[in-house]
Amino acid sequence: MGRKLLADPDLPNKLVGNHAGAIRPCIYCYSCVSQIFINQPMMCAVNSSTGREHEGDILASTARPQRVLVIGGGPGGMEAARILTERGHQVALWEKDKDLVGTARIAALAYEPNGRLIQYLQQEMRRLPIALETGKQASAVTIAQYRADHVIVATGALRRAPDITGKEQRHVFDVDELRGILLGTDTRAAAKLSPLARMAVSIARFSQALRSIKLLRFASRIWMPIADEVVIIGGGLVGLELAEFLVERGRKITVIEPGTALGAELAIVRRARVLHELREHGVRTLNRAAVKEIRSDAVVYAHKGELQDVPAKQVIIAMGAEGDASMTDQLVDLPATIHRVGDCRDVGYIDGAIADARRISQLI
Repeated sequence: MGRKLLADPDLPNKLVGNHAGAIRPCIYCYSCVSQIFINQPMMCAVNSSTGREHEGDILASTARPQRVLVIGGGPGGMEAARILTERGHQVALWEKDKDLVGTARIAALAYEPNGRLIQYLQQEMRRLPIALETGKQASAVTIAQYRADHVIVATGALRRAPDITGKEQRHVFDVDELRGILLGTDTRAAAKLSPLARMAVSIARFSQALRSIKLLRFASRIWMPIADEVVIIGGGLVGLELAEFLVERGRKITVIEPGTALGAELAIVRRARVLHELREHGVRTLNRAAVKEIRSDAVVYAHKGELQDVPAKQVIIAMGAEGDASMTDQLVDLPATIHRVGDCRDVGYIDGAIADARRISQLI
């Protein structure tokens, strides 16, 4: 119960009131426990008020209700909309896809506890009086027409795979392409698949089965369009969670990280546990390994001054995420105050987006 009460101090009252679905879930990221090892104050990845209570009551009702438009329905956008609505502001949220969550759907697919947080935030969007529109493409014109006092841009990171010789081959995907294939949202990426795999993905897409993360997680244990021998280039949070997901589904995995450390973005305890479990399941991990070339059947890398290679039937590039100011650059002439939240401002993944939402909510 310890970590769960950090995630939601009101948990017992919600259970007594028969509101179990309203409990903010712990996602077992061990950020709270890891603070001990770096001599830092208590924190919680999903509850950014934990350890910051001295900063004031963030949920106090505002004396000056504002008209706020949130662009993007990922964790940062949903959390900002939730907090601001609780404070009494008039909030609208636009999401370009049919479903909320954005790129965090792949994080929820790869690591099941993330899915519980996403489900909680989605429920909050339905519970609160938020003007929610999915399938709504935002532009400078439509945003200006809304006449908001504040516009919060939460559109996620820009992902550009690094220039690696051979990355254009059909068996090579970046994370966005992989997400588009698994969720059925990227027909161009699906064109890289075999005709049979394309047909299976198309059937799943048209049946709406790919919209359910829970169903997709179950179905992926039976079949998915990923080869049985995979090299993941990039050993950060995304690469390691993807390795966890794939090795649980019987794939032989090698993770290659050019930098000095694997999982540098993960909290200390979570990182140690992930690396231990990956090695226990036979995942080969390499750091300080600079990828030189992707061949049709292998990945060539330099390690300790020598060129080596590892067999690969499939290659996934899990690198290249950076902040994205393209939307805010289009809004410079708006009379509204513009804010960036989450990965589009600075890549911090789910916990960073949640904390960023709190920071912005305190400013409005």
